[in-house]
Amino acid sequence: MTTGTSPEIQALAIVAASLRRKARPYDLLTISRAVNLLIGRYGLQEAAKRADVSPGMLRQFAVLTSLPPDVQDLLASRELDHVSAASFLARLKRDTDKSILARLLVTKNLTREEIQDIVQYANRNESKTLEECVAEVLSSRATKKRIYLIVMSAPSEGLGQSAAADLRRLGARQVHVQGSHVIIITDEAGKRELARAAKSADVPLSSLASELGASTRGHE
Repeated sequence: MTTGTSPEIQALAIVAASLRRKARPYDLLTISRAVNLLIGRYGLQEAAKRADVSPGMLRQFAVLTSLPPDVQDLLASRELDHVSAASFLARLKRDTDKSILARLLVTKNLTREEIQDIVQYANRNESKTLEECVAEVLSSRATKKRIYLIVMSAPSEGLGQSAAADLRRLGARQVHVQGSHVIIITDEAGKRELARAAKSADVPLSSLASELGASTRGHE
Protein backbone atom coordinates (compact mmCIF):
# COMPACT_ATOMS: atom_id res chain seq x y z
CA MET A 1 0.00 0.00 0.00
CA THR A 2 1.36 3.41 -0.89
CA THR A 3 0.83 6.57 1.11
CA GLY A 4 1.08 10.16 0.07
CA THR A 5 -0.24 13.63 0.52
CA SER A 6 -3.11 14.79 -1.66
CA PRO A 7 -2.65 17.93 -3.79
CA GLU A 8 -5.36 19.66 -1.74
CA ILE A 9 -3.57 19.01 1.55
CA GLN A 10 -0.27 20.21 0.06
CA ALA A 11 -1.96 23.36 -1.26
CA LEU A 12 -3.61 24.03 2.09
CA ALA A 13 -0.25 23.65 3.83
CA ILE A 14 1.34 26.17 1.44
CA VAL A 15 -1.48 28.67 1.94
CA ALA A 16 -1.54 28.24 5.72
CA ALA A 17 2.24 28.66 5.97
CA SER A 18 2.23 31.74 3.76
CA LEU A 19 -0.89 33.73 4.56
CA ARG A 20 -0.75 33.53 8.33
CA ARG A 21 2.84 34.71 8.72
CA LYS A 22 4.66 37.93 7.93
CA ALA A 23 7.65 36.06 6.47
CA ARG A 24 6.34 33.95 3.58
CA PRO A 25 8.33 30.75 2.87
CA TYR A 26 6.90 30.51 -0.66
CA ASP A 27 6.97 32.84 -3.66
CA LEU A 28 3.76 34.51 -4.84
CA LEU A 29 3.33 32.29 -7.89
CA THR A 30 3.51 29.11 -5.82
CA ILE A 31 0.97 30.51 -3.39
CA SER A 32 -1.31 31.64 -6.21
CA ARG A 33 -1.31 28.17 -7.77
CA ALA A 34 -2.11 26.61 -4.39
CA VAL A 35 -4.93 29.08 -3.82
CA ASN A 36 -6.43 28.37 -7.23
CA LEU A 37 -6.25 24.64 -6.63
CA LEU A 38 -8.20 25.06 -3.38
CA ILE A 39 -10.77 27.35 -5.00
CA GLY A 40 -11.21 24.91 -7.88
CA ARG A 41 -11.73 22.04 -5.45
CA TYR A 42 -13.87 23.67 -2.78
CA GLY A 43 -15.07 27.03 -4.11
CA LEU A 44 -13.95 30.41 -2.79
CA GLN A 45 -15.94 30.53 0.44
CA GLU A 46 -15.14 26.98 1.56
CA ALA A 47 -11.48 27.35 0.57
CA ALA A 48 -11.23 30.52 2.67
CA LYS A 49 -12.86 28.74 5.60
CA ARG A 50 -10.44 25.80 5.37
CA ALA A 51 -7.44 28.12 5.09
CA ASP A 52 -8.80 30.32 7.90
CA VAL A 53 -8.36 33.51 5.88
CA SER A 54 -10.77 35.93 4.22
CA PRO A 55 -12.17 35.29 0.73
CA GLY A 56 -10.78 38.69 -0.28
CA MET A 57 -7.25 37.61 0.62
CA LEU A 58 -7.56 34.42 -1.42
CA ARG A 59 -8.95 36.39 -4.35
CA GLN A 60 -5.97 38.75 -4.21
CA PHE A 61 -3.55 35.83 -4.59
CA ALA A 62 -5.69 33.92 -7.09
CA VAL A 63 -5.46 36.57 -9.83
CA LEU A 64 -1.67 36.33 -10.01
CA THR A 65 -1.73 33.25 -12.26
CA SER A 66 -3.54 35.36 -14.88
CA LEU A 67 -0.51 37.62 -15.29
CA PRO A 68 1.71 37.28 -18.42
CA PRO A 69 4.45 34.61 -18.30
CA ASP A 70 7.28 37.13 -17.94
CA VAL A 71 5.56 38.68 -14.93
CA GLN A 72 4.99 35.23 -13.43
CA ASP A 73 8.73 34.66 -13.78
CA LEU A 74 9.34 37.75 -11.64
CA LEU A 75 6.95 36.38 -9.04
CA ALA A 76 8.59 32.95 -9.03
CA SER A 77 12.06 34.47 -8.59
CA ARG A 78 10.72 36.80 -5.88
CA GLU A 79 12.06 39.83 -7.74
CA LEU A 80 8.47 41.00 -7.44
CA ASP A 81 7.27 39.88 -4.04
CA HIS A 82 4.53 42.28 -2.88
CA VAL A 83 1.08 40.78 -3.34
CA SER A 84 -0.79 44.10 -3.32
CA ALA A 85 1.43 45.54 -6.06
CA ALA A 86 1.23 42.34 -8.11
CA SER A 87 -2.55 42.14 -7.79
CA PHE A 88 -2.86 45.73 -9.05
CA LEU A 89 -1.01 44.64 -12.20
CA ALA A 90 -3.78 42.18 -12.95
CA ARG A 91 -6.25 45.07 -13.18
CA LEU A 92 -4.49 46.60 -16.17
CA LYS A 93 -6.38 45.99 -19.41
CA ARG A 94 -3.33 45.36 -21.65
CA ASP A 95 -0.89 42.52 -21.02
CA THR A 96 1.96 44.59 -22.44
CA ASP A 97 1.27 47.23 -19.80
CA LYS A 98 1.34 44.57 -17.08
CA SER A 99 4.81 43.50 -18.20
CA ILE A 100 6.13 47.06 -18.43
CA LEU A 101 4.77 48.11 -15.04
CA ALA A 102 6.04 44.90 -13.43
CA ARG A 103 9.58 45.78 -14.54
CA LEU A 104 9.13 49.30 -13.18
CA LEU A 105 8.04 47.88 -9.84
CA VAL A 106 11.29 45.92 -9.67
CA THR A 107 13.49 48.91 -10.50
CA LYS A 108 11.54 51.83 -9.00
CA ASN A 109 10.43 52.33 -5.41
CA LEU A 110 6.76 53.05 -6.11
CA THR A 111 4.26 53.31 -3.27
CA ARG A 112 1.03 51.33 -3.16
CA GLU A 113 -0.92 54.53 -3.83
CA GLU A 114 1.23 55.41 -6.83
CA ILE A 115 0.75 51.94 -8.34
CA GLN A 116 -3.01 52.16 -7.85
CA ASP A 117 -3.13 55.61 -9.44
CA ILE A 118 -1.04 54.46 -12.43
CA VAL A 119 -3.30 51.46 -13.06
CA GLN A 120 -6.48 53.52 -12.84
CA TYR A 121 -5.06 56.29 -15.03
CA ALA A 122 -3.78 53.85 -17.67
CA ASN A 123 -7.15 52.09 -17.88
CA ARG A 124 -8.91 55.44 -18.38
CA ASN A 125 -6.41 56.61 -21.01
CA GLU A 126 -5.87 53.67 -23.36
CA SER A 127 -4.58 55.96 -26.12
CA LYS A 128 -1.49 56.72 -24.04
CA THR A 129 1.47 54.43 -23.49
CA LEU A 130 2.11 53.01 -20.05
CA GLU A 131 5.32 55.05 -19.83
CA GLU A 132 3.34 58.26 -20.49
CA CYS A 133 0.80 57.32 -17.84
CA VAL A 134 3.53 56.64 -15.27
CA ALA A 135 5.26 59.96 -15.99
CA GLU A 136 2.02 61.95 -15.77
CA VAL A 137 0.85 60.28 -12.55
CA LEU A 138 4.19 60.71 -10.78
CA SER A 139 4.47 64.31 -11.99
CA SER A 140 0.97 65.05 -10.69
CA ARG A 141 1.68 63.51 -7.29
CA ALA A 142 4.95 65.43 -6.99
CA THR A 143 3.11 68.75 -7.26
CA LYS A 144 0.89 67.99 -4.28
CA LYS A 145 1.81 69.90 -1.15
CA ARG A 146 1.57 68.46 2.33
CA ILE A 147 -0.33 70.72 4.70
CA TYR A 148 0.38 70.55 8.44
CA LEU A 149 -1.97 71.21 11.32
CA ILE A 150 -0.03 72.10 14.48
CA VAL A 151 -1.90 72.28 17.78
CA MET A 152 -0.25 73.93 20.80
CA SER A 153 -1.33 75.15 24.21
CA ALA A 154 -1.91 78.88 24.32
CA PRO A 155 -0.03 81.03 26.85
CA SER A 156 -1.98 81.76 30.02
CA GLU A 157 -2.00 85.45 29.12
CA GLY A 158 -3.37 84.67 25.66
CA LEU A 159 -1.83 85.02 22.22
CA GLY A 160 -0.78 88.59 21.58
CA GLN A 161 -0.65 90.21 18.17
CA SER A 162 3.16 90.28 18.21
CA ALA A 163 3.41 86.54 18.87
CA ALA A 164 0.89 85.81 16.13
CA ALA A 165 2.86 88.07 13.77
CA ASP A 166 6.05 86.19 14.65
CA LEU A 167 4.39 82.90 13.79
CA ARG A 168 3.21 84.21 10.43
CA ARG A 169 6.61 85.70 9.68
CA LEU A 170 8.21 82.32 10.31
CA GLY A 171 5.90 80.52 7.92
CA ALA A 172 2.52 79.95 9.56
CA ARG A 173 -0.11 80.37 6.84
CA GLN A 174 -2.97 80.69 9.31
CA VAL A 175 -3.08 81.16 13.09
CA HIS A 176 -6.26 80.54 15.08
CA VAL A 177 -7.01 80.54 18.80
CA GLN A 178 -9.66 78.12 20.03
CA GLY A 179 -10.11 78.09 23.77
CA SER A 180 -6.83 77.09 25.39
CA HIS A 181 -5.19 76.03 22.13
CA VAL A 182 -3.42 77.74 19.26
CA ILE A 183 -3.95 76.10 15.87
CA ILE A 184 -1.38 76.73 13.12
CA ILE A 185 -1.84 75.71 9.50
CA THR A 186 1.32 75.67 7.41
CA ASP A 187 3.25 73.79 4.70
CA GLU A 188 6.49 71.82 4.79
CA ALA A 189 8.74 74.89 4.52
CA GLY A 190 6.81 76.75 7.20
CA LYS A 191 6.94 73.76 9.54
CA ARG A 192 10.73 73.58 9.17
CA GLU A 193 11.14 77.27 9.93
CA LEU A 194 8.86 77.10 12.97
CA ALA A 195 10.71 74.06 14.30
CA ARG A 196 14.08 75.77 13.77
CA ALA A 197 12.91 78.87 15.64
CA ALA A 198 11.55 76.76 18.49
CA LYS A 199 14.92 75.01 18.90
CA SER A 200 17.10 78.11 18.59
CA ALA A 201 14.74 80.43 20.51
CA ASP A 202 15.98 83.33 18.38
CA VAL A 203 12.53 84.93 18.27
CA PRO A 204 10.20 85.86 21.15
CA LEU A 205 7.66 83.08 20.77
CA SER A 206 7.29 82.70 24.54
CA SER A 207 5.85 79.35 25.64
CA LEU A 208 4.62 78.66 22.12
CA ALA A 209 8.12 77.90 20.92
CA SER A 210 8.76 75.27 23.58
CA GLU A 211 5.60 73.40 22.62
CA LEU A 212 6.03 73.51 18.84
CA GLY A 213 5.63 70.12 17.30
CA ALA A 214 3.86 68.64 20.34
CA SER A 215 0.98 67.68 18.09
CA THR A 216 1.50 67.80 14.34
CA ARG A 217 -0.64 66.20 11.64
CA GLY A 218 0.15 66.16 7.93
CA HIS A 219 -2.42 66.04 5.13
CA GLU A 220 -2.18 66.20 1.36
